Amino acid sequence: MSESPESRRSERVAILPLRNSVLFPMSVVPINVGRPRSVRLVEELESGGALVGVVAQRDPNVVEPSFEDLFMVGTLARVVKVIRINATSYSVVLNGVGRFHVTNPLGLEPYMRAEVVRTIEPTLDDAEGERLAGMLRDKTRQALSLMPDLPKETAGILDNVREPGALADLIASNFPEELASVPVRQRVLEAEDVAARVGLVSKMLDRQLESL
Repeated sequence: MSESPESRRSERVAILPLRNSVLFPMSVVPINVGRPRSVRLVEELESGGALVGVVAQRDPNVVEPSFEDLFMVGTLARVVKVIRINATSYSVVLNGVGRFHVTNPLGLEPYMRAEVVRTIEPTLDDAEGERLAGMLRDKTRQALSLMPDLPKETAGILDNVREPGALADLIASNFPEELASVPVRQRVLEAEDVAARVGLVSKMLDRQLESL
């Protein structure tokens, strides 16, 4: 039986809201930052290695979101690189580390901050894990063979990721935006139970295979 989020140690982190995407653990992605609060956050970051909490917005049209405008499950991310684009915007390369729950919003200024608790990834027995991972690999290979637009590197990574929960995250993060909306990806991120997460990604693949 897993611990409840409230029983685990909390951490205070700066929160970086994303308008149109969901960051997953193990993903390395560049994010363009131009909103005033987010710019202030980036400018205060220690050079490289800082941790930030990355959370998707419920409505991408909200310019400066409050905590009511955000989902409460996000991804803790290490800042790999910060590149200044111009006087008012940056490109920030983020490396997803793990899931977290927002337990206590701390404020909006000068940028969003909150207390969070990290999610403990549950483990499966080897046979069940291998069965779920094998099913996801087979469906993803089918989709890749029919979809020239999916990133080709996804096929190579499939064999290197053994854990089914991490494999589900990898596939969801590489799905084209037009095929998996933010709410769909967010449901995958919020699925702490590995079998449930694999099931959600499997359904995403089934829908895509049917349309193909």
